[in-house]
Amino acid sequence: DNVDAAYRLTMHLLENGYRSIGAICGDMSTTGRERYAGYEKALRTHGLIPNQEHVRYVLPKIETGYATTLKMLDTSPRLDALLTTNSLLAAGALQAIRECGLIIPDDIALVTFDETTWAALVQPAITLIDQPTYEIGRTAIELLLQRIVDPGRPTRQVMLKGQLVVRGSSAARKQ
Repeated sequence: DNVDAAYRLTMHLLENGYRSIGAICGDMSTTGRERYAGYEKALRTHGLIPNQEHVRYVLPKIETGYATTLKMLDTSPRLDALLTTNSLLAAGALQAIRECGLIIPDDIALVTFDETTWAALVQPAITLIDQPTYEIGRTAIELLLQRIVDPGRPTRQVMLKGQLVVRGSSAARKQ
């Protein structure tokens, strides 16, 4: 459930005192748009309107995450948190944040999607939504096998919840 997952990530930032929250969304599938919807819903829940200078749809690649983050860090008001909609964008964002000499989470918080090996190894470790990848694969195979047995079977939509993994990259904002 991409909308709910992005909503929970953004609410986590808001509850930790972040208010100028940017979003870098992948533009190659509906996933980026769904995650943007969750981000926007959380901001509006707190009476905030997304600043369009702080929202970008880009190719989901490390290079575009890097370049986009550099540009977004130069906007006003300055971001105090950034949500990326996949781990490639997050890797690029992390590189840009470090290159600018900013400290996570003191200067800017970073949250993303997808548990990767590096997300827990960097300091501070990255807060993220851990996708239920095993369950996604198992469910897809079950649905495929059911379709093979009964090709006329009606389509079925299955929504799976990711797990919010809170780590140091989104620690409560110091006042």
